[in-house]
Amino acid sequence: MIKVFVSDLDGTLFDEDHQLPSKTRSLITMLRQNGYRFGIATGRPRMSAETVIEDLEDLVDFAVFENGAEAYDFTNGTQIFQYPLDRVSALEVIQNARKFNLNPTLTVNDKMYTDDGSRFEGYDSKIRNILVVGDVTLAVQEAQAKILVNGTPEALQPLIDYTKEVGNPAYKAVKTATDLLEFMDPRVNKTLGIQWYLENHGLTMENVVAFGDNDNDVEMIEAAQIGVAVKNATDSVKAVARMHCDSNIENGVYKFITQFLEQ
Repeated sequence: MIKVFVSDLDGTLFDEDHQLPSKTRSLITMLRQNGYRFGIATGRPRMSAETVIEDLEDLVDFAVFENGAEAYDFTNGTQIFQYPLDRVSALEVIQNARKFNLNPTLTVNDKMYTDDGSRFEGYDSKIRNILVVGDVTLAVQEAQAKILVNGTPEALQPLIDYTKEVGNPAYKAVKTATDLLEFMDPRVNKTLGIQWYLENHGLTMENVVAFGDNDNDVEMIEAAQIGVAVKNATDSVKAVARMHCDSNIENGVYKFITQFLEQ
């Protein structure tokens, strides 16, 4: 029996302006009032998600951030941090990115460190935790959530190819947007965070409908009882999805859930 809905944010639940449509917000509230649970699973760190949904703790039951490295159960105030990227791997990723003239961003302790602040010009002014440092390697800790590398698809491809060639089992690279590559511990994926919440409430992935669009959604779309790919999803997501819906700019998640409830 379906009891839980969980969705990715950018490219899935959010519209083309990376905002939560008002009718989708109302639908989430209605779902919870009728006994369903609703959660989000995103690659964003918590601070970034909350610049868009300021009342996140009140709006949803749970949230998975950093692709599964962090998860929060807002119904009881518990949280978990798991499988951080180690220091040696982080330094190697930074070095590899620089070989291809790419500037990585480090995320650790809900802060983002970069040595190229120009890449964050135009970001929401409420994001105060972006710190520009002279050398991002100086911010590397014993444990960090992940490393982000921005660039055009053409600029990122050599780094993707090189990472595959090196084949270091200590980290993996996942393309989470056309212009974004994320490096993390290979055990990290959104399903881990979702399962942590479910187990605490006597539920399993058989109780879940999950929505996603990009390669970091593949595991949760495949594991859910009903995995749904939005129309704008990558081929990898569409290949494992049980069902499909309209794109994010067509309010696909809203339409799917509304139709699901009418059955």
